[in-house]
Amino acid sequence: MKPILGSPLPYLAALALLVVTPAFAHDAAPGAAPTSTVALDPGLGSLHHPVSTRDRQAQAYFDQGLKLVFAFNHEAAIQSFARAAELDPSLAMAHWGIALSLGPNINRPMDANAHKAAYEA
Repeated sequence: MKPILGSPLPYLAALALLVVTPAFAHDAAPGAAPTSTVALDPGLGSLHHPVSTRDRQAQAYFDQGLKLVFAFNHEAAIQSFARAAELDPSLAMAHWGIALSLGPNINRPMDANAHKAAYEA
């Protein structure tokens, strides 16, 4: 008699991947400082929201952060907003963007670590 599902080998391999993969998965801690230099990506669209800065590069990083939030790439958005804040420390909207990125969204509820980081932003 032939097995209904065929060879168990593919199923065992898939199970092994499911067990091992989480051990290697990691996310940046919410609110963590950027670990690499953030580059501006001109291919993200033309969204522009004027903020109170005279630094054109800070404005560009703020706009990029906003685009990334709307694209549900919250970790990259945090890095862009953090870069905007580095370029113009008085740019309050950059800190608002970090807090927004750390907040809950459709893909992830807000965890306890993010509450503190969002408040501190």
